[in-house]
Amino acid sequence: MMMVKAMEKYKIAEEVMISHLHESNKDQATIDAFKNSIEMERHGFKVRSINCLINNTPPTFREVLGFDDWETAIMYLTLHQEEAFKFWRLKE
Repeated sequence: MMMVKAMEKYKIAEEVMISHLHESNKDQATIDAFKNSIEMERHGFKVRSINCLINNTPPTFREVLGFDDWETAIMYLTLHQEEAFKFWRLKE
């Protein structure tokens, strides 16, 4: 859940920076380079986050995690949203 929130922050930062680049009259190549850079950073964050989560799970329990990459983790979280919210006490 915290990783999803971090991804939201990445998106907000991206939008703010793109707005700043436009206001600063930067050319499209500079804006595209920034977009590419932040996308690579986001992808790396997703891979590192999921790998860290999996690697910190005892081997005995890894099979029952229900995911092995960012996309399947998001699908798992979506399917088990209610339980996740209760676990993180975001919803009673």
